Amino acid sequence: MSTRFLLLSVLMATATAASGQPSDPARIEFFEKEIRPLLVEHCQVCHGPRLQQGGLRLDSAEYLRQGGQSGPAVVPGRLEQSRLIQLVRGSGDLQMPPTGPLSENRIATLEQWVRDGAVWPEPRAVRKQKAERQSRVVARSPADGELAAGLRVWLKADAIQLEEEETLESWQDAGGRDNHWRVSAVEGPSGEVAAPQWIPESRVHGKPALRFDGKSRMEGPDGHLSKEAESSGTVFAVARFESPDKGGEAEGSMAASAGNRPWIIARTRRPGTANGVVRYYLNGRESEGSPAVQTLLNQVASGRISFRGDLAEVILYDTARSEAERRSVEAYLGEKYDILLPWNPEETVAEFSEEEKSFWAFQPLTRSEAPEVRDQAWRQRVCGRLRPPTAAH
Repeated sequence: MSTRFLLLSVLMATATAASGQPSDPARIEFFEKEIRPLLVEHCQVCHGPRLQQGGLRLDSAEYLRQGGQSGPAVVPGRLEQSRLIQLVRGSGDLQMPPTGPLSENRIATLEQWVRDGAVWPEPRAVRKQKAERQSRVVARSPADGELAAGLRVWLKADAIQLEEEETLESWQDAGGRDNHWRVSAVEGPSGEVAAPQWIPESRVHGKPALRFDGKSRMEGPDGHLSKEAESSGTVFAVARFESPDKGGEAEGSMAASAGNRPWIIARTRRPGTANGVVRYYLNGRESEGSPAVQTLLNQVASGRISFRGDLAEVILYDTARSEAERRSVEAYLGEKYDILLPWNPEETVAEFSEEEKSFWAFQPLTRSEAPEVRDQAWRQRVCGRLRPPTAAH
């Protein structure tokens, strides 16, 4: 009996389809070679042990059967009823994965897997992760404790409630200062008038947002915020940017390299120079800030917004918050919108047994001397990156 056949036989003994039925070796092999790597690469960052956007996990058959807030992700044998297939096809308003659509070949691979019963082999026993370490950053509501004293504006798209065919006229301030923002339509080049559209399931990970098309505009109270543009203050926004041609780098080099996705962006301004000391942050990391990011945050501070993309939340303080306070608000927004922040991966810890620690991939590398060869130039060309070249004898 070949080693490969023995391995497949062992897997078959513990494998089940998403429906709970035993599966054959060919379908198990198809899953391991084609489906599992695809899910790990494109899905499990947002639907895995750390994050479960929409309440969905895609790292085991049990979670696949359980599904998320929208119901089961996969119905074995039924493509049109499988939410996962609808999302990767981009059939509705949402397109998964958020970093960009899958190729036609990969979508066809997922469809074949679902059509054949959504086989997912599982081991008999899985070592459970140890409890999570308490995070160094504590999430706090923007209006919590002393934060409330400097809160000037707090706009939340999930607080908007509209009846069918009702048009949004204002965005109510949730900060308690009645600094409501009105939605003002701007006449476009073709004579059309467009206002921001409220989207219950937007491109900000399926959460409510206002969708701006570049022609619509939202304004704060007259003369109330414009004076704050050049003084101390802190601005937060949760947004997904869209470029006019769908291919530009609207989010700057950092964002563009990761593909289109939602961002928590922030700006702090402290007095100290003629224009104040300004710092920008993208998903918790300090950044130079692309023109699109700087423009949106400056627009929020000046009381007039007009950009292209989905805007889910806006927070404006009239004081420069400390780094700890800024991070706590970012942590609150990260949890709310399922956005991974730099400190999140550090929160999970696990312990390994001695047997696991002895696994070959965990062992330190052994440095070997380069072989003696006649052509010493070869050693310099090939081994130069690993060790200094030796003198020729």
